Amino acid sequence: MKKIFFTAWALFCMSILSFGQDLITKKNGEDIKAKVTEVTLSEIKYKKFENLDGPIYTLLHKDVLIIRYENGSKDLFTQDAPSISNFEQGQLDASKFYYVPKSDESLVLTTTSLLTPLVGGIAAAIESNKEIKDENLNYLNKTLINNTEYKNGYKQMAIKIRKKKILNKFLLGTGFNLAIVLFLIGQSSAGN
Repeated sequence: MKKIFFTAWALFCMSILSFGQDLITKKNGEDIKAKVTEVTLSEIKYKKFENLDGPIYTLLHKDVLIIRYENGSKDLFTQDAPSISNFEQGQLDASKFYYVPKSDESLVLTTTSLLTPLVGGIAAAIESNKEIKDENLNYLNKTLINNTEYKNGYKQMAIKIRKKKILNKFLLGTGFNLAIVLFLIGQSSAGN
């Protein structure tokens, strides 16, 4: 029973971890699984996904074709980069700077893992559809925030990010709940 429990737990953890990476595609076709830490005017700084505690690597924009971020957004690097719309700029900024309050994520994780996935699902539905407070939007570009297109793009991306993070916490909580249930079943079987 313990072997089944640990195998199921390991598979669940691996599936959760496989979602949290950025993908950098260089112009020579090479893909790098990474966690992008910073994009400057001329460089991309990242850590290799296999070694997130390791050193920070740097690539020049001229060597990179595209970055696909874990949240689904993308940065395209071309020499003659076309200007992007305010809406797209808002989406890019939100993908970099918006954050979901930890209390909202913790509520879903806690209710799902300690109560039941049904209760956690209700909490996840409520939290993912809750109005995003302006103080949590973390706007970086204060001059563009008055632009309706920019604000709409930013909010739309913030909503997507919020829903994805809440869903991830729900899935993680469901895995914890399953582990607890399997552990309790194993304990009751061992006692008999």
